[in-house]
Amino acid sequence: MFSRLLNLYSFVRLCLWQGKANNTKLILAMIVDVLNSTIKVGGAILIGQEVIVLSAGNGTLAINSFIMAVAAVMAIAINILPIARGYLLSSVRSNTQSSLLERLLRKTYQMKLDEHIAAPTGRFPQLLTAVYSNVEKVIPTLHGELFPAIVDLVAIIAGLFYINFYCGLVAILGLGIYCVSASYNAAKMGQASKFRLSASYGAYGGLLAAIARYKVAHQFGNVEYEVKKAREVLDVQKNAFMGVHRQDVFSGLRNNIIAIATIVLVAGLAVYGFLYTGLNMLEAMLAGYLASILIGPLRSLGKALEQVYVDSIECEKIIDFTTSDSGLEQSSDAQDLKIAAAPSIEFRNISFSYDATKEKKTLNDVSFEVRSGQTVAIVGESGAGKSTLVNLLMRFYAQDTGEVLVNGKDIRTVTAESLRSHISVVSQNPDLFQGSIAENIAYADWSADKGQIEQAAKAGGLDAWLESNDRSLEEQLGGSGDSISGGQKQRVSLARALLKDGEILLLDEATSALDISTEKEIMTRVEAVTKGKTVIVVTHRITNIVGVDWIVYLQEGVVKEQGTFAELLKGKGLFYQQLKTECDKLGIDINKLEVSNKLSEATSQEVLEM
Repeated sequence: MFSRLLNLYSFVRLCLWQGKANNTKLILAMIVDVLNSTIKVGGAILIGQEVIVLSAGNGTLAINSFIMAVAAVMAIAINILPIARGYLLSSVRSNTQSSLLERLLRKTYQMKLDEHIAAPTGRFPQLLTAVYSNVEKVIPTLHGELFPAIVDLVAIIAGLFYINFYCGLVAILGLGIYCVSASYNAAKMGQASKFRLSASYGAYGGLLAAIARYKVAHQFGNVEYEVKKAREVLDVQKNAFMGVHRQDVFSGLRNNIIAIATIVLVAGLAVYGFLYTGLNMLEAMLAGYLASILIGPLRSLGKALEQVYVDSIECEKIIDFTTSDSGLEQSSDAQDLKIAAAPSIEFRNISFSYDATKEKKTLNDVSFEVRSGQTVAIVGESGAGKSTLVNLLMRFYAQDTGEVLVNGKDIRTVTAESLRSHISVVSQNPDLFQGSIAENIAYADWSADKGQIEQAAKAGGLDAWLESNDRSLEEQLGGSGDSISGGQKQRVSLARALLKDGEILLLDEATSALDISTEKEIMTRVEAVTKGKTVIVVTHRITNIVGVDWIVYLQEGVVKEQGTFAELLKGKGLFYQQLKTECDKLGIDINKLEVSNKLSEATSQEVLEM
């Protein structure tokens, strides 16, 4: 039980107590709870004492007025103070929810790319749901049930000790037994809730996965198969929920028996004291009254302890996620990267593996340089490690060994945000969102005006939207840009990259999903607008890279060849073999390709002297 309280405290410390405003409101809410309990118990004792004085014949009008005033204060306090506490806690809850969701989002953006890819379906929606539900439950549990219940119990037991020592002693013994039982029940409830939570996440992820397979399920006639699979995980969830409900019933029954037994014993002692030990009637009645109101805070305590277990289990997931080390955290002394012109880029002895347990590396001792203002193509068959190099440059991953240098600076010594601010990217799958074409382009620079957006759109090949009466840049795209073709998506993506105007342009398989003519058009536009930039082209189709300054050929994570287009053709190595295969498929004579581009005149020495 203690460890669960510590987990919950860690969650509270993580978020609930951030900021002076939350601190102040939480402390005020606690003060309100103490004041409310003191008035409830202390007021009843004061009234009882004054009634005893009156019954002895010593009462006056002033004393009667005092009793009425105390009763009025009690009535007002008991009704008003909980409202004040609720207002304070609701404010804390909303502040907490916002700060924790922001922290969760920031942590998500700090993760390595493979942590996103490898995450179970629905993991992040589940975490978001957990944040909402836990903030909604933790504050009421701690400050709406647990803390008020403890304060009420302390006040009631103190009052019983004040009236009769033995009544107080029995009450505190009963409380001890109740706490042991409640802790045991809470542990059982926690185990059942953990299974329920796991089953719920499994069902949630399973349903999301089934919905994502909507198209393929219809294509292959597997709708009933998907429904059957979903029913299996839903049955597991149903059984888990039933287990929680059964445990809740048995736990409540056991706790109620102990609570009622405690109340009966305290009330019985009060009656015994009145009959045999000189306790007067009003004191006995007051002890009986205090015993009767024990049931409320005892039940609240039991429920709160159970909720502590349940909440702490869900909080563990949030704590683990927000405090985990992704391996990409930058050092506190990282500096902003400042670039005035097209920079040089060097990959020096880079080795990297997605899975450290496997001997085979994705990249193995890769070294090459991209000089300032050069256009360099990284080519090779699928799976050679080309896109991994781009992801290392973007700092979506951290290399195992070696250095990635920009203008001679190790990118691990600069802030990731400043590094990425100098890089424009056009990827194989453009990340377009629901909104207008103009909004998708402006995502690169929200300060851009209409003229700048139109200029980028024209440079990117979106002339149809600029010159047609039927189309405009205000045309709305569906989710992921599904309302336009693949070539049009790439043009929007290119326009966005050009609007950002980074000193480095990365084309990561940017044209691999396009037909040859569209690919050639896109590459021609890129060549026209990238003068004065350092460009890296990643592709496994090499028929359209004849004009690049340098080519690096990767195979299974190793640099097998590098040089100019002409040199690699002359060498008739792996690059030549892949190019010949592509030319044969397209019906192109590789010798004519070589002559038509007049590349035989280029040499690696000329490239190095640029």
